Amino acid sequence: MTVGENSPTKNPPSKPSTRRVSWDVLRAVAIALVVVQHATWGGPFLVPELEERPVFLSLQAGASVLMIISGYFICQTLSSSGSRALLQNRLVRVIPPMAVAAVLTHVVVHLWGPESLERSFASLIGTILVYPPGLIEGISRTDGSYWTIPLQVTAFLVTALLWPRGWRRGLRLRLVLAVSVMVPVALDLIRSAGPGPTVTRGIEIAETVGAGRVHLLAAGAALWLWGTRRSGNGVLVIVAGATVTQFFTSSDVAGAVAMAVATVAIGAAARGPDWDHPFLRPVVWLAGISYGVYLVNHNIGYSVMYQLSEAGVPPMVQSAVMIVCSVLLGWLLTRIVEEPIARRFRYRRKKTASPAGTPAHGFAAPGDDPTGTAGGHEALEPGARTDPATRLVAEPGAASPAHTVSTTRSEADDAASVSSGDASVRRTGSDFGPGHDDDRPAAKPPGRRADSEAALYR
Repeated sequence: MTVGENSPTKNPPSKPSTRRVSWDVLRAVAIALVVVQHATWGGPFLVPELEERPVFLSLQAGASVLMIISGYFICQTLSSSGSRALLQNRLVRVIPPMAVAAVLTHVVVHLWGPESLERSFASLIGTILVYPPGLIEGISRTDGSYWTIPLQVTAFLVTALLWPRGWRRGLRLRLVLAVSVMVPVALDLIRSAGPGPTVTRGIEIAETVGAGRVHLLAAGAALWLWGTRRSGNGVLVIVAGATVTQFFTSSDVAGAVAMAVATVAIGAAARGPDWDHPFLRPVVWLAGISYGVYLVNHNIGYSVMYQLSEAGVPPMVQSAVMIVCSVLLGWLLTRIVEEPIARRFRYRRKKTASPAGTPAHGFAAPGDDPTGTAGGHEALEPGARTDPATRLVAEPGAASPAHTVSTTRSEADDAASVSSGDASVRRTGSDFGPGHDDDRPAAKPPGRRADSEAALYR
């Protein structure tokens, strides 16, 4: 051994990144669909003062794709980090930025926006509290696109309740997903039968808390089962059923086809090779601020276009300026609000002493589960196998993990928190909803680890 070989000044060997760009690409494409659709078609659809655009995108699929991805990573976070990490880490990423964006939207619309977008102060408070819009008469969302918030919050609460109680595997899990796919269809059929006011009100309440879009999260969860090889190809029937439900409830052929294509892309991201390329760095950046962009692009963006229209600016220039403003405001919201709060209130598991018999290099011996997360990998279906893309594998003679998980930032952080109590949050790429990847490797390998508006938001 030569002098200085183990010197502390010597650069440590490079470790593989925990980041997969594939998920950033999917998220960036989805948020781009949302913003361009709002800028070129949604604005004139909802705001009479805005002229129609000569070129427009009317495809209503971006937000739905983001919800499917969210469903996938709800399961991933539960499996890698548990219920408390899901609730705490996701809620601090979803609620505070939404509250700030809602206040900003309320102010901007009342000062510079069209009268058709104005909402009461009571609606602002109701929006921040998540559930009152739709539950309390006279209370509506400050921004119509915030329908994703109660859907996700309800999903966080329900899954965190059921996951530790044996509903994460086997027939019960698949039954829950199948029922979730059929719920929106059932609500539509009951409504079309012309029920009484009590039943109609019950349907409205159910849809307010997310029951009308729960099939999107179910599709994401089914793709997680398939993508991590916890289930065979049979679970893809649930994904196909969710696509049929999307068409049945919206009568939007293009939107349903786009959703089907998106599920194929999500499956490819889950099982296939990473789509990493230097050319995609701007895409990664956009994915990193996608939640912030989503929160500010709708009513604030329409208000920007309204003011430009009043000033005589051409329609397509209005749309271009609206897109730029949405990205800039979304970036500021992410950097000033979302990231600092997530970093401050993030839940991290405490470090525990290594159990006797754990090899010195940090990898557990075969059969060991030092992180206590093996429950998330039990009861595989016949023919299914544990997915190497969901855990680290120690190859014989290897000094570092042979493969690392690459998810969105929040999920990668959650997985890293299993094995590293002081992992930090660094945005490089958002579940939508909230969240994104930490592109630093973990310190040590984790274990296995309303009205016309309603038709617009799909």
